[in-house]
Amino acid sequence: MVDELDLRTFTPHPQRDAVLGEVHARPFTRLVSPFSVIHLAFLAQGEAATSDRCRFIDFCLERNLPPPEQSAKLHQIVIGPAMLRWEQHSEFTTFTWIWSNTNASTADRFDKRAGSGNLDRAVSGVSA
Repeated sequence: MVDELDLRTFTPHPQRDAVLGEVHARPFTRLVSPFSVIHLAFLAQGEAATSDRCRFIDFCLERNLPPPEQSAKLHQIVIGPAMLRWEQHSEFTTFTWIWSNTNASTADRFDKRAGSGNLDRAVSGVSA
């Protein structure tokens, strides 16, 4: 067992800055309890990533919501009582649905208005 850690011999990994930049490049979403989250991640590089972006843009436009900017890697939209957060990373794409559970009727409205049908359309055809 090491009694003392000597950081003078510590050498940071060569890709440390790139990893930290990726982690900190997107703002965190503040969540207030109670809430529900559905978080989906899909491997997506090259053509698959382009397809994911195009489908998300279509999803936004079909609902008269602003699509992500051309260079954006993060975009959030509000659909009824829910927020949909889209993130495109180097090797995967995520879709995160977040909604409040302060009362059952809110969750019910999300399920009826924007729930599984819209979620299915949002991610259908996304590479997995």
